[in-house]
Amino acid sequence: MSVPVALVFAAGGVSFLSPCIVPMISVYLILITGMTLEELKAAPGLWARRSILLNTLLFVLGFPLVFTAAGGAAGAVGSPLRPGGATHGDRRWSARCRSGSGFSWLAAS
Repeated sequence: MSVPVALVFAAGGVSFLSPCIVPMISVYLILITGMTLEELKAAPGLWARRSILLNTLLFVLGFPLVFTAAGGAAGAVGSPLRPGGATHGDRRWSARCRSGSGFSWLAAS
């Protein structure tokens, strides 16, 4: 199934302008710049732009780094739980972990 690129960008724009994201825009801008609105108004132009550009690049590069590390950690933790994964010498270890997690879900609900 092929989705037109324009439709994808339009959907991203609509989701960005959703009521739960719009209030967060000022928070993101303050986090990215590292300055308050008053400091932004008083900061010299070139210095502020360089600072904002550097902080934006680090902010954007941090997302893939954090989520890749989290995905790798989840894969490493979940690997022994797969039926064909690491068994630590006991093939029933995986089944025990799965049934134990099922019981904990039942107990929590």
